[in-house]
Amino acid sequence: MRMPSSTCRSRREGAVPPRPAGRCAFVLSAALALAVGLPAGSAAAAAPERYGPFVDNYDLTWDCGTFAAAVSGTSTTRFTAFFDRDGSLTRLLRVTHAPADLVVNTATGASIVVRGHFTVTFNRVGTDTFTRTITGFRYMVNEPGSGVTLQEVGRIVYAPNVQTVLALAGQHDLIDDDAVEPALCALVA
Repeated sequence: MRMPSSTCRSRREGAVPPRPAGRCAFVLSAALALAVGLPAGSAAAAAPERYGPFVDNYDLTWDCGTFAAAVSGTSTTRFTAFFDRDGSLTRLLRVTHAPADLVVNTATGASIVVRGHFTVTFNRVGTDTFTRTITGFRYMVNEPGSGVTLQEVGRIVYAPNVQTVLALAGQHDLIDDDAVEPALCALVA
């Protein structure tokens, strides 16, 4: 399996802000497709293959209804692919570190810093199907004087190809990817 050399533009797991969603979804989809399609029996394919780091700098704007929010940050992502003796992909790890995304209300200047460090593990459960397990913290916001105001930390296991939760542990304010942008907008409103 060979990863594309482009940077991974997705800061977080899922398909919603705070990141442009297209390129990382493409990189991950391409990695899975290439790995699943590798010929069986390759002796060299049994060892894990590592890719990255892919560093991404991003600046984007969200429409928060009554104001716009400017989002900027840098993330680093690494991939490790694991194969069985026949050379078929059995597991793919994606480790993302995003230490300080800045979300700013462009009308008032109110801002928060969103931190993230998490691992997404895709485990094969069928010919072309994988469960998705996320461990670590995808979204963590601490505010001076208030402490932790938002956290998506712990472990979540999602069913193959859907966002149905199979197992859950930890503190989860944002299990549903569609809740991320509104929750962060509310913190800078």
